[in-house]
Amino acid sequence: MIEKYEPGRMRIQGRDHHKDLKIIDGQVVAGWRRNEGHRLGLKDIEDILASHPDVIVMGTGYAGRMRVEQDVRSLLQDRNIRLVAARTEEAVREFNRLASEDNEVAAGFHLTC
Repeated sequence: MIEKYEPGRMRIQGRDHHKDLKIIDGQVVAGWRRNEGHRLGLKDIEDILASHPDVIVMGTGYAGRMRVEQDVRSLLQDRNIRLVAARTEEAVREFNRLASEDNEVAAGFHLTC
């Protein structure tokens, strides 16, 4: 699904994206902004949670600056939702692998830092 990633740009299904984004139920939600910049909180993923994924992949940026808050980690654990949080380049590879295996996977990608 994701064809290419480089810092500040992601190509999905032939379309370039230059802002952070989510992928929910196979659909791109462009222009994603978190409430607290580089901190991922529960409000930032309400739409992802509503889709009931088995796995959530979070691309934390080229240098890994975005942090997944503990309340997010705890809630996902309580709901038996696997979290993959990694630098965006690695997260893209993992998302593509999981999606190709027909997993119920959703994602959020920080495209810069």
